[in-house]
Amino acid sequence: MFVLFLIVQTPMLTRAFTYLPPGDLIAGSGGGRVDFEVYAPDIRFPIEETPAYPNSQVHRPGGCRYPASGDPNAPQKDGCYTDSGSQNDPSNFSYPWQDNYCEKRTRVNLFCPSGTGHHGQDIRPATYKNDYYYAVAAEDGIVEYIGSFSVKIQTTDKKTIYQYLHMNSNSVAALIKVGQTVTKGQRIGLVSTNYNGTPTTLHLHFEIHKKKTDNTGWDIVPPYMSLVKSYQKLLGISESSNTGIKKSYALKLILDKFNISTVNAGFNNFWFQWNIVRPTNIDSSTEYYDYIVTAFNRGIIRVPPDNTFDATANESVADFITRVVRTIPIPLENSTYNNNRYPYDSGKWYYPYINAAYNAGLIDSQYLSFEGDLNINMANDILNRADNYFRGPNSGISIYARWNTQYVDMDLYLYTPYDGNGIEIKHDQNWVIENMDALRNSGGIVYWNLHSSAWGANLDYDSWGGNGRQPWADIGEERVTVDSLMVKRPGKYSIIFCYYDWPSVNPAEGIVEWWGFNRGNNINVGGQNFFRTIKEGECVYSGYLNTW
Repeated sequence: MFVLFLIVQTPMLTRAFTYLPPGDLIAGSGGGRVDFEVYAPDIRFPIEETPAYPNSQVHRPGGCRYPASGDPNAPQKDGCYTDSGSQNDPSNFSYPWQDNYCEKRTRVNLFCPSGTGHHGQDIRPATYKNDYYYAVAAEDGIVEYIGSFSVKIQTTDKKTIYQYLHMNSNSVAALIKVGQTVTKGQRIGLVSTNYNGTPTTLHLHFEIHKKKTDNTGWDIVPPYMSLVKSYQKLLGISESSNTGIKKSYALKLILDKFNISTVNAGFNNFWFQWNIVRPTNIDSSTEYYDYIVTAFNRGIIRVPPDNTFDATANESVADFITRVVRTIPIPLENSTYNNNRYPYDSGKWYYPYINAAYNAGLIDSQYLSFEGDLNINMANDILNRADNYFRGPNSGISIYARWNTQYVDMDLYLYTPYDGNGIEIKHDQNWVIENMDALRNSGGIVYWNLHSSAWGANLDYDSWGGNGRQPWADIGEERVTVDSLMVKRPGKYSIIFCYYDWPSVNPAEGIVEWWGFNRGNNINVGGQNFFRTIKEGECVYSGYLNTW
C-alpha cells in the first residue's frame, strides 16, 4: 500500500496533506476498489478553496451509520443510529483523506467488487459552513444538465462528464445555465446540504463519467486519484517533490537540521579518531561521505553485521524516522506510551521507533507506508516536527561513552535534592562528586535499574550505542538516553555519570564523551561537550535535566 505524506506549500494550511490509499474504505462500509489510475489528469480540484477533506459522509460523525457511543448495537431508527454525533466534529475536517467510492449503496456500479456501490467521492469543504464555499468547473466544457440538486458539465471533446451533487440551487441558478460554456476553475455553485428537499451532510459529491471506447455509453470511474493529483497541483506540490531521496542525502538532512558536526565523525576532538568506524563498501569519494561516517559513529544508523551502507539506494520512511529518533534522541520505551500506542504495524521491526515518533508528535495517527520511499516534502515535515520536539520541554539528552578497554561500563544517575532530604551535591574543581555516598543514601537518586519504580522507566539504553559491541574486547561503547517524560515527578535533576561496574575485572578508568541538549540548549557543565576520564568508583557532575 502506498501513502504520500506531503508538506503543503500554501499559507492556508499548517499541516501536511496526507491521504489513505485508494480502496481503503472505513471498515464495514463496503469493499473498495484499489485503483491508482488517474482517469482525469488535467482537472482542477472541484472546490475553490483549500483545505478540503474527501471522506465518508455516512460512516463518520454526524452520518447515519456512525454510532457516537462507539457501540455498534446502539439504538437505531429507520436504519440510522439515533445518536450519530456532530457533523462539525474536528475529525471530519482533518487529514488524511479517505476514499469512499464503492461505499455500500444499492446502485449498480460494475467497478466495485460487489457490483453495487457509491458512484463518486464525497468532499467536505474547509469548515462546517453551509452555502459558503464554491464548487468550480473541473475542466472547460458545456453545462449539460441542471437538476434540483445536481449539475453535469461535459468537456468540449465530449469524452468526459463531471457530475456535482448537493450545491445550493439558488447559487447554481445565479451562476450558470444549461448550454452555457464554462472554463476550468469557474464558479458553478455553493457547497451545501441540498438533497431534493431533505438535507444531507454538508459536502460536495463529485463523479467522473468517461465515454466507453466503443461509444456505447459511460463508465462512472473512480475519481479518488484524480482528486489527489489535482489537489497536489492546487497546493503547488511538484511531481519532483514526490520522488525518493537517497540514503546519504537523508543523513545530510538530519545532521544539518540538528547542527551535528561531521568533523572527526562527530566527536569533539581527535581522541577517538583511531577507532572511528567506516562502512566497508564506501570511501571518501562517496557523496556525503562525512555524513555517513558521522551517522555510523554517533549511533544514528542501525549498523548491519557486514558494516556496509547502501548510500545510493532510496531512503525508506521507516529508516528515516528511525534515524531521526536515534539522533534527538527519543527513548523507545516510556511509561507514558502505554495508553497511546501507534495503531498500525505493531509487528514490524521499526515499530518501537515509529511509536516513539508518534508519541513525540513527529507523525500523526494515520497509516503511512513506512516501507515505501521517503520524499523530500515528507522528510522536511518530519524534521520540522522533530525540531519542535527537540526544543520543547520533553526533549532528550544523551551521553555517549566509548572506551578502549574491556569491561568498562558507565551509568547515568539523576538526582533531585527535593527528594534527597535537601542534601546538595559537593564536587571539586573538576566536577568530581565528593559526597556520592550521602547522595545515594538520601533517596533523591534516580538511576537506570529503577525502571519499575515511580520515577521513570529504562533510563539506560546500552543497545543504542554505535556498533553495540560493549563489553567485548578492544572497544566498548554505550549511549545512555533519557527524556524528561521518563521522570514522572517534575523537577530539576542533576545529571551524574559514574563508573562502578564489573568490580572483579574492571580497568582503573574509562573515557566518556558527553553531549546533551534539553529544549534545544546544550546542558553540559560549562555549556560545552567534553571528554572525561572517569576513574573506577568515581562520579562526575555533568549538567541538569529540567522536567518542569
